[in-house]
Amino acid sequence: MKVAIIGSGFTGLGAALALASKGHQITIIEAGSTPGGLAGGFKAKDWDWSLEHHYHHLFGTDKFALDLGRQVGCPINFYSVNSSTLYQHRFYRFDNPVALLQFPLLNLSDKLRTGATLAFFKVWPFWRIFEHVTANKLLNTLMGSKAFDILWRPLFEKKFHSFWSQISAVWFWARIKFRTQALAYPQGGFLELATKTVIYLKKNGVEFRFNSPVTNIEKKSVGYKVSTGKFSQQFDIVISTLPVSATQKIAPFYSRSAQINYLGAVNLVLELKKSLLPNNIYWLNINDSDLPFLAVVEHTNFINSENYGRKPLVYVGNYLPAGHPYFNLTAGELLLKYLPGLKKINPDFSKSWVNNSWIFKAAYAQSIVTPNFSNKLPPMTTNSPGFFVANIQQVYPQDRGINYSLKLGYKVAEYVK
Repeated sequence: MKVAIIGSGFTGLGAALALASKGHQITIIEAGSTPGGLAGGFKAKDWDWSLEHHYHHLFGTDKFALDLGRQVGCPINFYSVNSSTLYQHRFYRFDNPVALLQFPLLNLSDKLRTGATLAFFKVWPFWRIFEHVTANKLLNTLMGSKAFDILWRPLFEKKFHSFWSQISAVWFWARIKFRTQALAYPQGGFLELATKTVIYLKKNGVEFRFNSPVTNIEKKSVGYKVSTGKFSQQFDIVISTLPVSATQKIAPFYSRSAQINYLGAVNLVLELKKSLLPNNIYWLNINDSDLPFLAVVEHTNFINSENYGRKPLVYVGNYLPAGHPYFNLTAGELLLKYLPGLKKINPDFSKSWVNNSWIFKAAYAQSIVTPNFSNKLPPMTTNSPGFFVANIQQVYPQDRGINYSLKLGYKVAEYVK
């Protein structure tokens, strides 16, 4: 079978890996110049490693991603990190049971209830019992309102904005269930992992067409005609890894009435002269409402700065609704917006610390996972035989990530006979 895969993110790469092993003739068509999708990256002139446009790491439970690294010859190594929370302009470590017991703003009962809830989510495998309830309601009930208001509500509000109280408890359960304290990262960055996967696939007969945005997919009497600004080609099978709304624009025959809301992401990346965060903090959740961003991630407190010209690298991350004015800003303009907040994190910080800055934007970064979300998911099969969709929504009940994107790619490949 001649198979077109639209998109070279890890879902598309995973589908190609599975289908190539079955002897299909695969062409991956990618709008951009490099693979990786939302895990794609870039490399400044004095860096040895690439950096992701949007922060990424792996967990010890990410079997599919770890196996891929071994398969394509890209080592993936584990690191211990400091993950903390900023609340009332003070730093609190919050990534292990001891840190929770030492957290001074909760009484012993609050701490025990919170710890018990997190431990329960860690071992409980049956996600469907949480599908009909919101995280807001369940966490208030199990942990108590004080713990929820200090530890979780600020993050829900910053991440999901007006949707925060509608988020399913399944979304929160998955974030606790499948995450580990030790984090992993591919040697050279996720772009290196994606690039080595492309090399591996090419050796196995897969063709890649980069810089080729698909403009139209036409259903024919047999198969499909895929057109870009550069070429048109006939295929027996088409797999779209684009969001549903984007797929509908290029494939008018594909109908899907139930729409799922998304938030976009805007990430400001800073190359600094000095480290921003104290105590070697890698991940800092921002629980203070007067700071206009969700998280500050100092990548070089995770991966050695020697790989990046010995310069500290920091993400300032935000999830934002469509139409938010930050989507229209340059990196310099957004830095000015964020400067007062960054000074509250580190009073010595100034614009003079910044060597370089970049801004990266993604329109479809986070699905709004509401109760009974499984009923809203688009099936991978469609009303057009031989046309399949596999996108980030369908990793549910897991949250988005490289590992589950790969798993999704392997799964959609099973439908191709």
